[in-house]
Order: sequence, then structure tokens, then C-alpha cells
Amino acid sequence: MLKAARRRELDVIVVWRLDRWGRSLLDLIGSLHELNELAVGFVSLSEALDLTTASGRALAGMLA
Repeated sequence: MLKAARRRELDVIVVWRLDRWGRSLLDLIGSLHELNELAVGFVSLSEALDLTTASGRALAGMLA
């Protein structure tokens, strides 16, 4: 999916849980940072984390 995001083929990535996206905390943070730089949104349904909104980014900052 990251390859597709780098090719600008995606607008947003939706996952069921955060642990399905990253293998480790560093991997998760690194990939979310890269998606942010690519202007690709990220939504985790189980954690109700939506990085496409200001409130979702604020929640992510508090969780980090």
C-alpha cells in the first residue's frame, strides 16, 4: 500500500486496527509520517482514529 501511496494512487488508507498496519511502534510512526508527507489520509476503525480530520490528528498527538 505504501508503494501505491508513493505513486499517488491512494487518497486514504483504512485499516481495522493499528496493529494490522505496523509491525512495531517505530514502523507505525514512520509510515504514518510518510503518509502525512504524501498527503494520504489514514483511518483506523477500531481505535476511531481519523488522521484526515483536525480532531483525529489531535487525538493521535495525545496518544503518541
